[in-house]
Amino acid sequence: MAMNIHSIQRQFVLFFPSWLRIRIHRTVYFFFKIVVKVTRFRTGKGYWNKNIQRKGADGKAIHGESSICRERVLPYCLGKGIDIGCGPDPVTQEVVQWDFPRGDAYDLSSFADESFDFLFSSHCLEHLFFQTAALAEWMRVIKVGGRMILYLPHPDYYFNIGWGANGDHCHDCFPEQIIRKLRSSGYDFQILSLQEFGPARRCGEWSFQLIVQKENLKKIE
Repeated sequence: MAMNIHSIQRQFVLFFPSWLRIRIHRTVYFFFKIVVKVTRFRTGKGYWNKNIQRKGADGKAIHGESSICRERVLPYCLGKGIDIGCGPDPVTQEVVQWDFPRGDAYDLSSFADESFDFLFSSHCLEHLFFQTAALAEWMRVIKVGGRMILYLPHPDYYFNIGWGANGDHCHDCFPEQIIRKLRSSGYDFQILSLQEFGPARRCGEWSFQLIVQKENLKKIE
């Protein structure tokens, strides 16, 4: 199959070791943030209070992002799954936990096509510069009829890039942009659910939840 722009992007990214990519990104963003702070005033857009104590249905404090959406997404987490960027808070204990330094979000070459019934990722995609290349790789390992479950910070409820966002964020992720990038990845899919949750002052969340179902085996030419 002829290489497309997303395959080239992915190979370019994987040319550098993970630790070096992270260090380069943090260095570049550090200087960018200094320039932004000097030239801009922070506004109220996307503001959320870090001191808000978010609680689950049981009244206990919630610390991991996956814990916030777990009850909602569990009905879609059936069969064999993988959690990309899970950190210490995987969506279930049975999933393949894929995170640095063991796993690279751009590189799932350890897994064959259609390896998983579902793929879950919470607050990870915004850290990736070549998002479409990553999404194409994620879709590759999902079975036809399988589900991709994304939980991402919504720019309307969370600090935007250059305005106080997490220093490791590469993109502001609007739902329609992620859907467009999914379509650009070359796989056909059906949107099963798209929900927005925010602002944090009201509900303790600042994210959106997108669930899609893969509908074809090969990439659309």
